[in-house]
Amino acid sequence: MNKVKRVLAIIAIIVLVLMYALTLVFAIFDKSSSGGMFKASVVCTIMFPILIYAYTLVYKLIRKELPQDPDKKTDEEDL
Repeated sequence: MNKVKRVLAIIAIIVLVLMYALTLVFAIFDKSSSGGMFKASVVCTIMFPILIYAYTLVYKLIRKELPQDPDKKTDEEDL
């Protein structure tokens, strides 16, 4: 499970860096469609981390409510 979390975190970092780079590119170039793409890129740059945070909160809440199987190892036991 820790490897999956690590891979997902790396993917999220890559997506965030690409969104920041695209926002910079859209701000630099002056074409007719760059204004709209810049606005969309800024909104995605703000909303993506908020959505990730919300998903992790919901996941933690759901995970606590599910009954645990005593035979399965938890994340704390993996350490």
